[in-house]
Amino acid sequence: MAAARAAAVLALAALLAGCASSGANLQRGVSDEAAVRAEMGAPAETVALASGGRALFYPRGFRDTIRVELGPDGKVRAVEHVLDERYFDRIVKGKTTREEVRAMLGPPFHVWRLGSGEILWEYRYVWAHDEPWTLLVGIGEDGIVTGQARHQERDAGPGFRR
Repeated sequence: MAAARAAAVLALAALLAGCASSGANLQRGVSDEAAVRAEMGAPAETVALASGGRALFYPRGFRDTIRVELGPDGKVRAVEHVLDERYFDRIVKGKTTREEVRAMLGPPFHVWRLGSGEILWEYRYVWAHDEPWTLLVGIGEDGIVTGQARHQERDAGPGFRR
């Protein structure tokens, strides 16, 4: 019985280790979607890109999302952690569309629907000395970004972990 339990624990540990992959073993221009899925598992979301490729999103916990971009040829173009200020800065009020935000950042942590018809997408991330932050992206009924707000979470508590 102890041997069976130990084997089950080792199998679960191996499974979780595979699920937590950062994509570091993927080779740009060489690895294909099958290699991505073998290393990282099934994506939480797949988005078609205007360039003809696809983006596969792998949320890791609540505050990290890995985006794997596949080109039109099906090969890996990029592997990036996207819940970061440099990606948020690409979101332009009155110009960026809902689809562009989704293709850039992937699935939000939470979706808020306001009485005005506007939708807020919430993304949680880590910034500034490993502190918990939240990005809110407003999207109007026309599908265009109405604005964004970033704020430090003061209530994440002393046990905050990525």
